[in-house]
Amino acid sequence: ILSEGQYSSHLYLVLPFYENGTLQSYLLTSNRKLSINQCLSFLRSLASAISYLHIGRNSTHMTIVHRDIKSSNILIDKDQLNLYLTDFGVAVTLPQILTEKDFVQIGTMRYMAPELLEGVIAHTREALCSVDMYALALVMWEIITQCDMYPMTVYHLPYEEYRTNSSNGSSFASEIYDIVVVRRLRPTLVRQIKDNQHSLIIHELCSLIDACWITDADILQVDNSRLSEFDHIPISFEVHSIYEVINDKEQIVLIEQPLLTSYVKDYDQLNSSASHSWSNMNTTNWGIFLALDETQNDKPVGGALVAMPECALWDLRVAPAYRRLGIGRALLKHAIQWSKQQAVTTCMSIETQNTNVSACRFYAAMGARLGDIDRKAYENDEVVKDEIRINWYIDFNS
Repeated sequence: ILSEGQYSSHLYLVLPFYENGTLQSYLLTSNRKLSINQCLSFLRSLASAISYLHIGRNSTHMTIVHRDIKSSNILIDKDQLNLYLTDFGVAVTLPQILTEKDFVQIGTMRYMAPELLEGVIAHTREALCSVDMYALALVMWEIITQCDMYPMTVYHLPYEEYRTNSSNGSSFASEIYDIVVVRRLRPTLVRQIKDNQHSLIIHELCSLIDACWITDADILQVDNSRLSEFDHIPISFEVHSIYEVINDKEQIVLIEQPLLTSYVKDYDQLNSSASHSWSNMNTTNWGIFLALDETQNDKPVGGALVAMPECALWDLRVAPAYRRLGIGRALLKHAIQWSKQQAVTTCMSIETQNTNVSACRFYAAMGARLGDIDRKAYENDEVVKDEIRINWYIDFNS
């Protein structure tokens, strides 16, 4: 803001003029292709803006949700490298105690998250931030599909490719609801490109978009009669490195050590029937969650188990083909939210091994703190006797 004040009875703000206009008009009118550097710079500046709002690095030190992120609310600087998020007319600074008015259906229909369209948004801070992240994913899609290394596409707005009913009298709102909520579609992404030099970049960006626009509606809480379905979710992963665990002056330090030869660790082979190991336990009060792929007749592709009353995350798994899509994150969020509601403890415990570096990174990124280790936890199991158990804790009050 360059200046602010009041003239007569009118309040005013003086803002910089951006001659390149909005991101939407920039892509729409010129039909120009973005260079890879320009594309990445756009994405970086946009991510920085969202981080500034959501993580509380702003002047209020509180979470701010924008609630109307879209390409027409984003301006481009004169060097055509950085983006600026604008129009905070419906943005809100989240108070310590959320109320019903914080969750009203607001924003632009095309960019509105499915849980908001359907009116089933969870009343949490995370849910409000997820609404922004969903809209961010659509803007990222608009940017990436106009990158010069992406297969040639004519620019169009998100979901325009599915609007077959635009001329038969259907309202725009009902069309979007049908596309996003009923048919559960997302804008098309081409993940494989001919440019080998940049194929990994495109793949990673597509995975990032997937993680942002995945909806919590994919996760279903079930009763213990469906525990056997966990056996059908493969849980193998490649081990390229392990953590060397050092106790340094009462502080645990994890040092990643690459392996000369990688190998596949398959929990299905180590334990052929996971549900059988739970059959002797009282799982009546456990939190049991499944991630279902509706395009595959509700095929289970991920799951989470929270054992009660100890509040231990007994299992969290995602099938290899569905990883890096945000499913694990969504499962853990549901597990945490459910555990908080049980009000039996103030934290959740999680067990990993020093051979599962990706799991350790995941829980650390999700806010878990490194608690303690047990070097002898698996000494009676010949196959994994050299592994070290690493315990993590997620505090509910932090």
